[in-house]
Amino acid sequence: MANSDSIPTGSGDIDSTTDESEIGDPTVGDPTADDLTIDDPTGETVEEIADDVVSEIQHGQVDDDVSTILTERLDAAGLQVRPEDIDTLADEVENDASR
Repeated sequence: MANSDSIPTGSGDIDSTTDESEIGDPTVGDPTADDLTIDDPTGETVEEIADDVVSEIQHGQVDDDVSTILTERLDAAGLQVRPEDIDTLADEVENDASR
């Protein structure tokens, strides 16, 4: 039985002396972080998605707005990226594709 200072969590008890840092950093995996290479649960990164779109542009397979395509792909991968970051990434993708 847990002591009166414990908080039931379902996977064990956290006593009142547990440091919050032991539970985890609340900013880890923050979808609004500036680092655009955050891994999603399936392992695909924003960078990999961007590289795929660059390749598709170079092969003439993209007819839509790059920002729209990136938004759809990121959403499908379960990644949340701020709209302004998507626009910046779209500019970079377009520049990379034109090289």
